[in-house]
Amino acid sequence: SNSTLSSALTVNGGTTITGVGGKYLNGGTLTLASNTSWDGVGLLQLDNGATITNPVGKIFTLSGDGLMQSTGGGAGTFTNAGTFQKTAGAGTATIQNAGQTLHFNNSGTLDVQSGTLDFSADGTHTGVFNIASGKTLNFNNGTRSFSAVTFQGGGGALNFNGGTDTFTGAT
Repeated sequence: SNSTLSSALTVNGGTTITGVGGKYLNGGTLTLASNTSWDGVGLLQLDNGATITNPVGKIFTLSGDGLMQSTGGGAGTFTNAGTFQKTAGAGTATIQNAGQTLHFNNSGTLDVQSGTLDFSADGTHTGVFNIASGKTLNFNNGTRSFSAVTFQGGGGALNFNGGTDTFTGAT
């Protein structure tokens, strides 16, 4: 089944995004004022200027190999000021531009604990990136800026495979 949100919503209790089918943010704003988990099943799509915000102190857990994208009507945005972590799924989770720009902005912590996380999306990054041993973070197509970011050890692979990436400040 499909779920669609097209207005502003702040979720204060624990949030779980689950189940097959698409989950569509159609021009709305979703503020995750609590910890959130997404099982990575199905599609999470941000269209027509839709925005998801993960605030400081909150954790967004991706526990699978999902697909987040924007396909039309205006760029979508995922803003992470807390922690965005991929904790399960041995395969690849993808965050991508797909016919429309998807901005993934990270001023918090992005933590890859399982499998691979592929970014083929635009974004502005001023936060921390952790990549566990044997795991992979790929930056593919897209236009990104990195300013005073920290890439912490952990033994994982960090790859820049395409797109335009600009670095300023200490990295």
